[in-house]
Amino acid sequence: MEVAAVVAIALSNGDNDPPDWPDFVGIVFLLLLNATIGYIEKYRAGNAVAALMASLTPECQVKRNNETWSIIQASELVPGDIIAIKLGNAIPADARITSSPGGKISLDQAALTGESLPVSKTIGDEILSSTICKQGECEAIIIATGPNTQFGRAAKIVGSARDEMGHLQKILAKIGNFCLIAIATFIVIEILVMYAGFHYDYRRGINNILVLLIGGLPIAIETNLWSHILSYFLFPFVLSGVRVKMITGDQLEIAKETGRRLGMGDTMYVYEDLIRSQAEHGSKNGNPKIDDIVFSADGFASVFPEHKFEIVKRLQDMGHMVAMTGDGVNDAPALAKANVGVAVSDACDAARSAAAIVLTEPGLSVIIDAILGSRQIFARMTSYAVYTCSITIRVIVAFALLIFIFEYDFPPFMILIMAILNDGTIMTISKDHVQPSPKPNKWFLKRIFISAVIYGLYLAASTLAFFAIATETSFFQDHFGVNVLEYTSNEGNINDNLNSIIYLQMSTISQALIFITRSHGFFFTERPTLLLVAAFVITQLSATLIAVYANWGFTDIRGCGWSWAGNNVYSSSNYIFQLNLK
Repeated sequence: MEVAAVVAIALSNGDNDPPDWPDFVGIVFLLLLNATIGYIEKYRAGNAVAALMASLTPECQVKRNNETWSIIQASELVPGDIIAIKLGNAIPADARITSSPGGKISLDQAALTGESLPVSKTIGDEILSSTICKQGECEAIIIATGPNTQFGRAAKIVGSARDEMGHLQKILAKIGNFCLIAIATFIVIEILVMYAGFHYDYRRGINNILVLLIGGLPIAIETNLWSHILSYFLFPFVLSGVRVKMITGDQLEIAKETGRRLGMGDTMYVYEDLIRSQAEHGSKNGNPKIDDIVFSADGFASVFPEHKFEIVKRLQDMGHMVAMTGDGVNDAPALAKANVGVAVSDACDAARSAAAIVLTEPGLSVIIDAILGSRQIFARMTSYAVYTCSITIRVIVAFALLIFIFEYDFPPFMILIMAILNDGTIMTISKDHVQPSPKPNKWFLKRIFISAVIYGLYLAASTLAFFAIATETSFFQDHFGVNVLEYTSNEGNINDNLNSIIYLQMSTISQALIFITRSHGFFFTERPTLLLVAAFVITQLSATLIAVYANWGFTDIRGCGWSWAGNNVYSSSNYIFQLNLK
């Protein structure tokens, strides 16, 4: 759209004509809207790392270079400092116990490792940043600070995971690339035909290029269009086609017993032991590969944040879509890495910020609705993808062939109006009625592109046929009593009424396509939501009133009257009905 704006304001300023201000203002409005949405999402994406780093600044009692004890910020600690730990203190950095009056202390490591019970530590043991002293006192020497601690590495992993493009963004990028390649191809062909073949003047050719740029670009591709529907719950092991694994910081025995009680199996491992065994023995002598174990295991115990992250990554590298639930700092890296990260209702801020979904109620029993909801979203997104690509093909092919065959120039401003109205209707698909698939879905882009090309070419053919019949024959005048169109292609001198008629025909049949792409049979057998129907009616009423009454000299539009509008409804209905016989 940036290219279209440049063309409208800069490149169109030729042949002593002023810049195309109406098109420029409309395009800039859409760009500002998209930029605002993008800024908001970028701001939210940084919350995970910010929440983690904000937790790295507690105060602590420290002795440095055998001097007296003093209170400093944890961010000022360096390896080699001696810190004093008392009951209730949070450990400010990774350290090793050097002395303890009672010989040991008890630490709550739930926030970092997920262990449900306090862990005893004695002299010489390591204690980790962000854990809490529940019993005893000790002195310890700092061995790692900031990003070098277990807690800091979790923050770093969350940041790296957030930098990756999500699966849906990748799919939408491919769809966008398909549209851009199609547009670029036809623009090149159009430039050659218009300037080398027909010897169009400069401004006339620029206006036709704007039509393809504005009408072909998928303006409304926005991944966050569906995000509000994802405020559901996730409980995958109650649905067929989804495998569930437990990943916990608890000890192996506790994890196995929990798995048995839940009925999810007790084939569980200590992940660090698997890594060590793989490094020492590889997959020789019948020792299975670690990826095979990760896939077949029911769960893993005694894991650290980077272990959870790596397990999720291994499953993704095997081609699986992975969802992850959690509540603590230790879960944040895996929540960020997973295709769908779910933070439970009482999760810490770091987990909430890293997750894509935050539960609003305690418990997981109703989270099955999220899977059904996500599969409904998939169905809507598939319909949206087919529709978007179809309209791109339809617009660029129809207007290019109208130029090549009839030397017909359509006003760019009207294609902008049509795009805005169409986008207003298509956005209501997020509320449409669809049936969720009983099994996990998968994107078949080749099938989507083939369907889009078929739909687009058919709609383009319908516009060409309508144009030819309306301008080259008296069929509509003889059978419907409409006024005669005096069309001539000489030097771009066209009938303003014809612009209104073609605008209405393309608007009507384009929006009616929504009902075809959303259904698997006859469109009237799958009831759409009232919101979609209402949006269609409102936008079509708006398009019809514009076509019937608008007299806009700045864009070569003059009202075509109700007789042509009625004829358009009849002919468009026939085209759509025939298209539905697929």
